[in-house]
Amino acid sequence: MMYPKVSIQIPTYNQESFIAKAIESCLMQDYENLEINIADDNSTDNSYMVIEPFLKDARVKYYKNNQNLGRVKNYRKALYKYATGEWVINLDGDDYFTDSGFVSKAMEDITNLANEHILVYQANHNIKKIATLLPASKWANENTILVDGKDYYLKYPEILNFTHCATMYNRKAAMELNFYSFDCLFTDFNSLVKLFIIGNILLSSKSVAVWHQHDLNQSATLNHTKIKVELASFDEISVFAQKYLPVKKVQLWNKRMKTFMLSIYLGMQQTTKGKIAGVKYLFLHFSFEKMHLRQLAKALLNVGVNKTNKKIDD
Repeated sequence: MMYPKVSIQIPTYNQESFIAKAIESCLMQDYENLEINIADDNSTDNSYMVIEPFLKDARVKYYKNNQNLGRVKNYRKALYKYATGEWVINLDGDDYFTDSGFVSKAMEDITNLANEHILVYQANHNIKKIATLLPASKWANENTILVDGKDYYLKYPEILNFTHCATMYNRKAAMELNFYSFDCLFTDFNSLVKLFIIGNILLSSKSVAVWHQHDLNQSATLNHTKIKVELASFDEISVFAQKYLPVKKVQLWNKRMKTFMLSIYLGMQQTTKGKIAGVKYLFLHFSFEKMHLRQLAKALLNVGVNKTNKKIDD
C-alpha cells in the first residue's frame, strides 16, 4: 500500500549554522513517499554551500528567491508553489526532527482514521491533559487521541501548546483557507487554528521535533509595534471562528488569548526599566478586565516566563 505523499518544506534565510541539521533530520525519516523542499529567501550567507551536498538525494529540492520576500511570504510560496504532497510539514531552517518515524507514524494513524475528517496531526503533546480537558475525545491508540477541532479551539487557552515543526496538515484544506496570508510573528498559529475549527485533530504524545530557541528567533523580536499586529491576528481568527461557533464563546477565547500574548510581551522585558515602560505602554493602549490582571502580574514578576515563551513557536 502506498501512503499519500508528504511535503516537508524548509523555509530558510541566513541559517547556515542550523540548516544541515534540519535537512539531515528530514532525510532520516523512514517514510518513502516524501519530498523535501528548501525555500531559501535569498540568503546572503553560506547556506547554499551547506545545502548543496544534500541535493544529490532526489527527495531534496532547492529553490531560492531572487529577492528577500520575508518569512511569511516565503512560507506561503513554499506551500502554494513548491509543495505537491497531500500533507505538509513546515520545518523552519533552524528546527529539526528527533524521531525518524514521525512522518510514517502520523500517516499510519491518519490513514487508519480516514473517515474522521482529520485535517491536522500534531505531536509533542500531553494527551492525558487533553483527555481531561476534552473528555469527549477518543483514543486512537495509546499514544494518540482524536479531538474535535472546535472543542480544541475553545479549550486552547487552557492547553497552550503549539509546535509548528511537530505539525502535519492537509495541503488542500490549508490552501483553501488562504494559509500564511496574515503577516505576523505567529502566522503559523494564525493559519493552523482555522483548520482546527473546520475539522478534527489527531494529537500524539510522542516527542518528534525541536523548536530550536536562540537569539535570532523571530519571536524574540516582539515589540510595541509587533504586539499590536499579534493582537489583531486574534481578532482576524475570531472573525473566522464566529462563522462556526457562538459569538460569546469566541469573544472569551479572544480575550484570553490576547491576555496570554500580552503576558509573553511583558515577560520578554528583561530589565525593570523595560517592564515599567511595557506596563505604561499596555495601559495606555489596551483595556483590561480584572480576571486578566493576575496573569499579567505573573509575567511582570517573571513567574513561568521561560515556560510561557515556549507555548507558541515561530
